[in-house]
Amino acid sequence: MNFLENLDKKFKIAEIIELETNEKDLIPKIYDKLKIDLPEECKIVFENYGLLEIGTPHPDGYDLSIMLSGPHRFWEDLFFLEEYSTEFIGNVVIIGNDVNYFYLYGIGNEGLGFYFAEADYMHKDNYIKLSDTLADFFCKGIGVDKFTEFFNF
Repeated sequence: MNFLENLDKKFKIAEIIELETNEKDLIPKIYDKLKIDLPEECKIVFENYGLLEIGTPHPDGYDLSIMLSGPHRFWEDLFFLEEYSTEFIGNVVIIGNDVNYFYLYGIGNEGLGFYFAEADYMHKDNYIKLSDTLADFFCKGIGVDKFTEFFNF
């Protein structure tokens, strides 16, 4: 079952941008370039959507809004990460972003998991681990409290 069908009641899909035909060509290239195995949740997003925004509803919009990358952005971020050594950033991939933050999956400062980091501070010691998996975060709400405390929601 798709993790999007089991989102925690805190979350709603805020926006979906459909996958364009030319983006599908990037999917095999992404798999060839990856240095880590992606969880099924990441694969579901970048194999099926150009962009998927998940947020926590608020009367004025969304308090928390995470844009998960489709293949085009995912591909660009793989090249961005090549500028850094694994010792510096860990063995992670950028799976999403918002204005000032990257959302990462991989081995960071607390082992394998789902992290976020300020874009200006891309160093594994600065990552904040939200949960072990994306499903834990988006479906079970594990780590949402850390996230909301950080942003004072």
